[in-house]
Amino acid sequence: MKKIVRLTEAELISLIKNTINEQFDEKGGGSNNLEKAIISIFEKDLKPYHGWMSRKDYKDDLKDGGGEIFLQLERNFDDFDNSIWYSLCVNTNLIKQISESMCPLATIPDTIYGKLMGLFGDIWKDIFINWFEKNTGLKVKMVSSQFYEDVLDFNQILVNDPTG
Repeated sequence: MKKIVRLTEAELISLIKNTINEQFDEKGGGSNNLEKAIISIFEKDLKPYHGWMSRKDYKDDLKDGGGEIFLQLERNFDDFDNSIWYSLCVNTNLIKQISESMCPLATIPDTIYGKLMGLFGDIWKDIFINWFEKNTGLKVKMVSSQFYEDVLDFNQILVNDPTG
């Protein structure tokens, strides 16, 4: 008879982390194996279409863009959900500004957000923030899904269209 084991979320994350580490250790992966596995997903699924620009270019684009930039991704998940959106708290393109507790904010495609949450829970978010900051020079306080309405009500902060 098989015994059913109930795990807490922390125990499950630990089990996943240990399993991944064991897999990488067999291949000589070193000590940061889980982080390497997560970054490999970022590199595969969240790489900008034309590669990474210089940090100065991102800062210039952010200024020119009124406090936001879109990084089109190499992989196209669908016509809308194929970019990383980055926004400062002060974004002239939005009707309502984002709460300072959430920005600067980076949103990623819902497809990838769901995949990362399913595989790793929240532990991938700090790794993403470090990876994104390293590649762009832009600080991130929070990462979310583009359609994560608990965090952002896009119906209230949608693009400010001066034409009405």
